[in-house]
Amino acid sequence: MRGGTGATEVTERGARGALRAYARGWVAACVLVAGLIVSAATAGEGGNATTIDAAAGDQRLTAAGTPVGAAETPVGAAGTSAPLTLASAPAASVGTVANPIAAGPGGAPVLFTVAPDSAKTESSEEIAKATSEPRFSSPLVSYVPASATVPSPRAFMHRIAGAPGELVDSATAYAYARALAAATPRVRVFEIGRSEEGRDILLMAIADEAGIQQLDQLKADTAALADPRKTDAATATKIIERARPIYYFNAALHSDETGSTEAVLELAYRLAVSEQPMIDRIRKNLVVLINPVSNPDGRDKQVEWFYRYLKGKTELETLPRQAPPYWSRYAFVDINRDAHQLTHETTKAVQRMLFDWHPQIVHDLHESVALMITWNGTGPINEHIDPLSYDERMELSFHEVQTLTGFGMPGVWTWNFGDDFAHLFMDSIGLNHNAIGRGYETFRQWNGGDIDSNSAAGRGESGVVSAVAPSEHAL
Repeated sequence: MRGGTGATEVTERGARGALRAYARGWVAACVLVAGLIVSAATAGEGGNATTIDAAAGDQRLTAAGTPVGAAETPVGAAGTSAPLTLASAPAASVGTVANPIAAGPGGAPVLFTVAPDSAKTESSEEIAKATSEPRFSSPLVSYVPASATVPSPRAFMHRIAGAPGELVDSATAYAYARALAAATPRVRVFEIGRSEEGRDILLMAIADEAGIQQLDQLKADTAALADPRKTDAATATKIIERARPIYYFNAALHSDETGSTEAVLELAYRLAVSEQPMIDRIRKNLVVLINPVSNPDGRDKQVEWFYRYLKGKTELETLPRQAPPYWSRYAFVDINRDAHQLTHETTKAVQRMLFDWHPQIVHDLHESVALMITWNGTGPINEHIDPLSYDERMELSFHEVQTLTGFGMPGVWTWNFGDDFAHLFMDSIGLNHNAIGRGYETFRQWNGGDIDSNSAAGRGESGVVSAVAPSEHAL
């Protein structure tokens, strides 16, 4: 996501400026980690999953197949001026061009082959304009793929996702989700719950056409694999040959952390229409689930608050309170501490999703700290969680840190964030049931307009600078 959270520039006046749209790394990392899963699932099939060679400090981005374009020339080690190349397109594609909003080590451009996609020119220009520095984005999300039949977020909302000074409410987000499902056989929409105030809680499922047609069978397969009391090893081996991993994204749990909704809407569009080889492998080998507004009561209150009290305000020192004092239906509690008690309809809906779909990964998207943290906690570690869950979570995070850092994106980190014992967070719904619970945090920013003449508001539907102490938003 470009905007979403963004990163706040800390000056002598406090968090004044905004590094537009650092959270754009969310979408890039979401794509990368799904690609990693596909790479593992298709090993030996001749795939060319994007990888990073970390040996001897070499930060090349290569493909397991034949490199293309500038990737045919060896790339220098970190800190040199040699270009960093993402080789994800077939050799027949043409036009390997410098990504306009990304830079590799030493400021060298990241080269990325847009083909076989066709980029929406106006979206690429707007993304670049709304991103404060080239290094805060990734070539994977520097453009929006064009489609003649499927509406892009820009076409639907009349602006790019994450445009400065704008937010979508739950009704608009759900309308776009339904528009995607109506326009492509690669997307379906399900209702998984209703909020305390009666708003829908929707779930998007994204895969290739065959995957969408086989959703019932794929759900039954993951349910069987999840219960060894009913499925012996021989049966499980047969199921694995036809089943697909299921990856769940949870957005907008904390209503004043506003970036993830529009980010995952763009991600859904990208997964549905892009013909990039990595995206195509994701569609063919996974089912991706996206809950774009997990807390619709809180989201709509935050959006109303933003437009009523905050939009256009540019002086940080005189800003009104920047969020309502509640995260859902007038609940002055942290809705992200409910995985055990299940008191909120939001949490109940995600719990039902888990036992309906049995996803291997439950991934929750948040905002708080610089610049992007891919969650891994610190001790004491709960001995009742399978060590494999911890190990695989760490492996995914290391992949993201290495790859996004390879793009030249600063401040992507992991480890020592939150506790790893209580497991009462939203992602813990997965971790407590032998799945993998994951999360991102990105630095929130002001989203109302230019804070001053020298610092433009961040790209995005970003979370506004919180009026609550940062420690209260740690997760």
